[in-house]
Amino acid sequence: MERSLKIIAVLGVSIFIASACSAQSPKALRQLDSNGDRKIQFSEISSMRSKLFDKGDKNGNGYLEGSELDEMRAQVSARGPGNTISAMPDFTELDSSNDGLISRDEFASYISPLLRAADTDGDGALARSELRSLR
Repeated sequence: MERSLKIIAVLGVSIFIASACSAQSPKALRQLDSNGDRKIQFSEISSMRSKLFDKGDKNGNGYLEGSELDEMRAQVSARGPGNTISAMPDFTELDSSNDGLISRDEFASYISPLLRAADTDGDGALARSELRSLR
């Protein structure tokens, strides 16, 4: 799961937006590509984010709260400067229902604007050429 968190961090796919996609090995990208089509589908990102939600929801109440999000940020930051990771989306970006809580669906369905912009053909997936544009 730790490796999966790093993959998501680097792709911004998950929780965090990376500034350097080139640091990941092809093997790591293949692990995220669960259907083997050599693209990273937004649905694959959502699936991985759902797993991360489970890991981050420490109190098991079905929602991520501020302290749980802070802990997730700290874990990624602790990985060191080699990860060159920018900040996690703001709480308000994730809380699409504006109820002050982040549900599994809100967390899993969030795809950063950076990734949406990288999807130049609009197919809901990131091909290698689109991933390279994230470097």
